[in-house]
This record gives sequence, structure tokens and C-alpha cells, in this order.
Amino acid sequence: MIEGFAYRMVSPGQPLERQAATFAPTAEGDVVVRVVGCGICHTDIGFLHDGVRTRKPLPLALGHEIVGEVLDGDLAGQMVVVPAVMPCGTCEACRSGHSGTCARQAMPGNDIDGGFASHIVVPARFLQVVPAGGALEPWQYAAAADASSTAWNAVVRCKVAEGGTAVVIGAGGVGGFAAQAARIKGARVLALDVDEARLAELSEHGGVDTLCTRGMEPRDVRNAVSSRLGKDRWGWRILECSGTPAGQETAFNLLGPAGVLGVIGFTPKPVSVRLSNLMAFEAEAVGSWGCPPELYPDVIAAMADGSMKVAPFVESFPMADVNSILDRVHHGGIARRPILVN
Repeated sequence: MIEGFAYRMVSPGQPLERQAATFAPTAEGDVVVRVVGCGICHTDIGFLHDGVRTRKPLPLALGHEIVGEVLDGDLAGQMVVVPAVMPCGTCEACRSGHSGTCARQAMPGNDIDGGFASHIVVPARFLQVVPAGGALEPWQYAAAADASSTAWNAVVRCKVAEGGTAVVIGAGGVGGFAAQAARIKGARVLALDVDEARLAELSEHGGVDTLCTRGMEPRDVRNAVSSRLGKDRWGWRILECSGTPAGQETAFNLLGPAGVLGVIGFTPKPVSVRLSNLMAFEAEAVGSWGCPPELYPDVIAAMADGSMKVAPFVESFPMADVNSILDRVHHGGIARRPILVN
């Protein structure tokens, strides 16, 4: 048993409370992982400020983008990424290739205590070993737990391929990595956002084409994208990562013949679209939740070899500053993806 601490959400809208905590395996196959870094995701903001309920009753340590060192078991001493969504692996959903819909999945910071803590207890079978050495610091691999892996899974599910065209709506944490993943898969990529500075960084470091849509009406956006990529829109993969009604409506309006719409961003607000476009275009709409464990090695390898740029898009902060950093994220005060480090 290890003595440590956890920053737990006790009540919505209130600062997390630092509480003493003990960490020990509770089931066969569990291990204790010392948290090296844990990223802050807008899902955490949703739990804390937007009325989204956690599946595990409060109090609960938030945080699901975790990298750390295994302290026991066969992987003791290894630096690992903890997948943000850990399926059971045996139910019908898992066996049929839909592990993201597993009813028994465990998500840190939602189903179990998460990574805003000194340690976390998780099943060893899901852990993904991080390469030693290389250009990335261990804490930077926290981005692999959700932001880059969720983006990678979406690109795979939408069948983005060599020679295709991908339009990414929203170039934030997940969207920026989705644009990079689509580029790695060999597609021509255009990333859309209302933030010029965000697009400039993605263009410089991510190697993709960008378009600022600030102040544009939906028809203007479609015309601008069509002018850049071609008017037929045949087979385009549209990846909606903004999680806003405007972004989702824009994404649907860009869908063309034989196209695929990937919905990755989340908003609880309704959107207005003409579903008959799916019929008329013989198009598809695909949802994407998290990333199955079997895809993580590809994501980590892309980060390790530098084909997926990480360092320009993440920033570290002390774990002790968790409440002030959450507040800054809530109010849009941090441009890069913040990762809390111990």
C-alpha cells in the first residue's frame, strides 16, 4: 500500500480538494502507477463546470490523460501511457470491434479515480509502454492517452487514406492531432478554426493547410473550402472536432458524395441539419469515442519518431496548481494542452 494524495472533485463548480489517499491493487492484474503527468481535457471542465455527471459518485479524482511509472508487477520500472478508455475485452461490443461502446469500460476520472493525483491503480493489461530516450520528455506522452489517440482512432474509423482529402473542423487539442494523423495517413488536409494563432502553429509545426473561418457564414465557409480543395467534394472525410453547434453544422454542410462525417467533438446542445443529405450523397456519419488499446502502439510510435509533433502543442504545469490551471482552461486562458506534472 502506497501513501499519496488525490485532487478530488467534491462538488460541481468548486475547487478540487487535495485529500490524503492510499493506493493498492484492488483486483487481480491491477498495478499501482506513479503519475508523472496528467493532461487537462475539456471533458474535465464538463464534469467540473458544465453539469456533465461522472459515472462514479463524488468525490472523485478527475484526469484521464495519464503517463506514469509502474511500481509493481511485470512492468515495474516502465514508463507507460494509461489509455483513457479501458474496455473489458470480453463482451460482445469488444469482440465485435466496438470496444468504445463497452458497457464495462473504465475511464480514469469518470469510472475510477483519475490522474490528478500522486498515483493511480489500473489493470496492467491495458498499459502502453513508452520508448526510453528520444526527443520527448516522459510527461509529454500524456497527450497519447486521449488527445492524439482519440484523433488517431477517428481517422482510422473514417477510413482516411493515401490520396484522400480530410477537412478538420476545430484545430484545438484533438483537432490538431486529427489533422496530423490524417496527414500521416497520406491525405490532403485542410484544418478550419476561428483562431488564427492556433492555425498558424498547426501550419508551422503540423505540416497541414489551414483556413481561418472567423466571421464567415456557413455558405462562405463551404465556398472557401471548395475553392481551396475542389468543388465536387467527392469522398471527403470531414472530421468534426470543435464540439460546438456551429462547428457540427459546418461539418455536415461540407459533406459531399461518398463522403464520411466523423463526429469527435461533443456538445450537449442541439444542432440543425438536413439528414437527407446522407441519403442523397450515399454518405456516412461515424461516431468515434476514445481509442481501442490495440491502436495505441501506432500513436506512440508516431509521437516517438517525430512524425506526429507534440512538443509545440503541450505545456507543463505543477500538479499543485491544478485548480488555477483548470480555471484558466475554463476561461480560455491557455492555448496549448496543459499537462500537470509531479
